[in-house]
Amino acid sequence: MQYFFSLLVHWPLYLALKLKADVLHHKKALLWYEDAANFPKQNFFQLLAKRPYYREILYYRLGSLGAFFRHIYPAYEHFKINSPRDMVLGGGIYLDHPYYTVLNAKSIGKNFKTKHMVTIGNNNNQIPVIGDNVFIGCGAVVLGGIVVGDNVKIGANCVVVKNVPKNCTVVGSPAYIVKQNGMKVWIKL
Repeated sequence: MQYFFSLLVHWPLYLALKLKADVLHHKKALLWYEDAANFPKQNFFQLLAKRPYYREILYYRLGSLGAFFRHIYPAYEHFKINSPRDMVLGGGIYLDHPYYTVLNAKSIGKNFKTKHMVTIGNNNNQIPVIGDNVFIGCGAVVLGGIVVGDNVKIGANCVVVKNVPKNCTVVGSPAYIVKQNGMKVWIKL
C-alpha cells in the first residue's frame, strides 16, 4: 500500500527527473541515478516511499524545478541541505536514516555516506569541503572552513574543526587520527 501511494503522489517528480536527466542531460539531475544505484532492488517510487529523505536530495538535483516541487510536496523535516545552490554534491550519496542531519558545505564529493544526527556546517561564516568516499558516523560535527580529505572515516560523536588529511580515520572529541594510510597512529588534529 505504501508503494502504491508513493506511485500516485510522486509520478510528477519522476517525470521531472526524466525530463531534466534523460531529455535535457542536466549534469546534476543525472547524478540522481548514482544515488539510486545504492538501492538496486528498489525503483524510484519504492525508494521515495521507504526513504523519504531522498526527496530532499532529488529537489537539490532538480534545481529550480525541485524548488517548485518543494512547495507541492513538503520536504522531509528531519533532513536538510542548507548549502547554496552552487554547492557541488557528488553522486552516490548514501543516507542511512539521516534524522536530524544538516548538510551545509562548499562541496561534498562522490560516494558520501552518513548516519543520523550529523551536522556539517558553519563556523565563523565558513563552511567545510568534504572529499570523495567520506563516511561520517552518528552524531558527528564537522564545522568551519576546513577540508576533509578523500577516503576519510569520521567516528560517532566526533567533533572536527581542523583539516583532516586523506586516507585516515578520525575519532573523539577533541578529534584524533587513529589510522592513516592503513597504519595505526595517534595524532591530535
